[in-house]
Amino acid sequence: MKKLAITLTILLVASMQARAKDLPKTGAQTSLRQSADSKNTIPTLQGPGADSSEESIELPDAPMPKDMPHERGPCPAGDSQPCALLGGFRFYERTSLTEHDKTWGQAMRHPIMWGTATALVLSTTFDIEGTHACLKAHTCTEGNPIMGKHPNRARMYGTAMPLNAITIFAMGKLKKQGDGFPAFFLVSVMSFAHCYFGMTAFAAR
Repeated sequence: MKKLAITLTILLVASMQARAKDLPKTGAQTSLRQSADSKNTIPTLQGPGADSSEESIELPDAPMPKDMPHERGPCPAGDSQPCALLGGFRFYERTSLTEHDKTWGQAMRHPIMWGTATALVLSTTFDIEGTHACLKAHTCTEGNPIMGKHPNRARMYGTAMPLNAITIFAMGKLKKQGDGFPAFFLVSVMSFAHCYFGMTAFAAR
């Protein structure tokens, strides 16, 4: 009986020592596991119903696309890029006279284009009125074979203005294709010629 009590006491002490050794090891594993879980935690976005204690991140605002001028033109790819409107040829936008336009109306809305067309009409009117004044005074004759030597005012306007309309239409077509500079140059020369002949005719009356 005495030997049995001693044996149970030894076994009890041994089991208590084993538990004492296992406790720190178990606590260390638990702390390591908790630290690993905290590192692997992915922060979540905080929505309207999310808990305020959770971590949240804010994403930057998406950049707004800028409206580039060439995107509104006939060749959206931009300068020196292939353009479907030109049959695949490269589009070059250097000045307003060489810029391509989608329609004839857009081409003629440029100030330099409608200004040139207006100058052509006014200079033609000045030429006709000067010629009519000197013809009425019998101090000159008409040199344009289309008009005849002694045309009246109605014939001069009826001949010159339709020709001006054709010229302005052709000028707009050239500008639409990007050839606005030669069109501007030719119409300007015509306007200067009308001004010269008008001043000559007024001086001769």
